[in-house]
Amino acid sequence: MAYAAQGISEDARAKCLAAGGSASQCDALARQVFEDFILGLSPDPAVVVDVILDFTPVIGDVKGVYECIADPSVVSCGGAAVGVVPLAGDAVKIVLKNGDKAVAVIKRADGTLEKTTVSADDLAKVETGNRPVPDSWHPVSGAGAQVNTPRGFTSYRTPDGDIVHVSPGGLKYGSDPKFGNRVDHVLDHTAPNPSKPTHTVFNAQGDDALEIVDEAWLRKGTPDPKDPRAYVVDLGRPIGTQGETKVRIIVNAKSTDEITTAYPVP
Repeated sequence: MAYAAQGISEDARAKCLAAGGSASQCDALARQVFEDFILGLSPDPAVVVDVILDFTPVIGDVKGVYECIADPSVVSCGGAAVGVVPLAGDAVKIVLKNGDKAVAVIKRADGTLEKTTVSADDLAKVETGNRPVPDSWHPVSGAGAQVNTPRGFTSYRTPDGDIVHVSPGGLKYGSDPKFGNRVDHVLDHTAPNPSKPTHTVFNAQGDDALEIVDEAWLRKGTPDPKDPRAYVVDLGRPIGTQGETKVRIIVNAKSTDEITTAYPVP
């Protein structure tokens, strides 16, 4: 075991130096890979090293890659854009993009990893930030107090009984503690609220306002550097009643495509 770990460690150091890392950085990486391999934290340390070198300083260490692969989201992956593509046999392809860098890793059900190529379809997944709908979610339809699916959306019932509306762009609108559902939280920004001095209002109503949010989601870039849950997207035309052209979208801290709210900003 120690002999194998030593070889992997030396390979990691060589790759790090070839990628332009300093001797101290590469020594630290090699040491961490050696220790984690001995402890059995990763079945495929060579893949983890490749991801580190592709995304330093975004995901700067072995622990960061473990966390990113275990729960791929913009937060756990150091701000990199994330897409998850389901594959056969419960495997998934995790696609990461930061600037002009992109990498894809296949994660199998047994935990083994394989670095693979990034296709145009993969990058499209990253751009929308979508994660697949769990198999345990069941499609529902109809109008009423519990299910009122917005135009173009698909609605699902979760095992907990919650209703989640999924937009054409992949945003998931789940339950909201104040408004019942995140759809209604967003639509609260289609009417003035005198009790909130900073409350902004879309210049569209209902489904049309939700389409503005979806358009912004599909055109988003990197998160707000001050808040990794937030994306601010300039649509280049007025979308707010005060002439605002930008949409601020807030997502769940642990899941890039689960929306909390969205509203116009100057």
